[in-house]
Amino acid sequence: MNKLKGDEQSNNNVIVRQVWAYNLENEFLLIRGILHEFHFISMDTEFPGVIYESKEDSTVPYHLRRRDPLNDYNYLKANVDNLKLIQLGLTLSDSEGNLPDFGTKNKYIWEFNFSDFDIENDPHNQDSTDMLSHGGIDFKRNFYYGVNSLRFSELMIRSGLVFNNSVIWVTFHGAYDFGYLMKILMRRNLPNTLERFLFHLKVIFRNIYDLKHVVHHCKDLYGGLNKIANTLDVNRVVGKSHQAGSDSLLTLHVFMKMKVIFIFQDVSEIVNNIVLTLEVNADDAQQAAHKEQRKRMKVIFRFQDMSEIVNNGVQTLEANADDAQQAAHKEQRKRMKKVCF
Repeated sequence: MNKLKGDEQSNNNVIVRQVWAYNLENEFLLIRGILHEFHFISMDTEFPGVIYESKEDSTVPYHLRRRDPLNDYNYLKANVDNLKLIQLGLTLSDSEGNLPDFGTKNKYIWEFNFSDFDIENDPHNQDSTDMLSHGGIDFKRNFYYGVNSLRFSELMIRSGLVFNNSVIWVTFHGAYDFGYLMKILMRRNLPNTLERFLFHLKVIFRNIYDLKHVVHHCKDLYGGLNKIANTLDVNRVVGKSHQAGSDSLLTLHVFMKMKVIFIFQDVSEIVNNIVLTLEVNADDAQQAAHKEQRKRMKVIFRFQDMSEIVNNGVQTLEANADDAQQAAHKEQRKRMKKVCF
């Protein structure tokens, strides 16, 4: 199939590589080939809003509301279980924020367009889909030419993006982002409990910086992604708000600016233990219970022979790996899949 018209957006030499069903395999091959060098993965998703919302006092500013992690997770699960992913943006970079160029004068990021969502028949929040439509998403085009999530999950599991201790994921307010990806990768609804969700999150994605949570430890930073970017004098390089590729790149640039300005060591314990927005206001008892749960990972899962993989992840397979290394890597992934799925 020929390239669809309007597939690439570019500005300042940054090109958004649009991913559809016809080029999905090729784009994953490109990603696999550079992952050893570009192992910071900034992510954003677009989905059809929320159809289940908790009742909260709207007169209290969002950042001052007392959050209940269990209640938040129940609403997250209800929405993710009943809705479908529309778009996923991935920006890969090295530790200095440099993007892959594949030997050209351009830099590249990715935007995956999914075919699962049918705006005519699937549940959605009308205000949200109107906003996405105004932002440039063509729902019919996605439905007819987009990526099937089942095929996407197969390729992503083989790509090295997940189950890989060398990869660092960066997101902003990422609970829903990871929720939708977990649902696709596991091919089932989200776990019934927050504890199990966090456990699977740790095993699949390994290392996560959720900037919505990290900003609580950075003086004078608050608000949404665009507001924080403006505060840090970080400009949007390509695309516009509510386009997954564009937002993933902006998230990366905000992260890299924060890394320079703030001392991230102060939040290393939070980051390493995958405390997402869901747990921001956990009390002392909840924090202690969560810490103890992490220590008991192997006991809960009852896979003592998997301890090395659970602790270290599945490492990226080098391009020049010999037959024995490839066979060992394949076996390791097979055993990991038994643990997680």
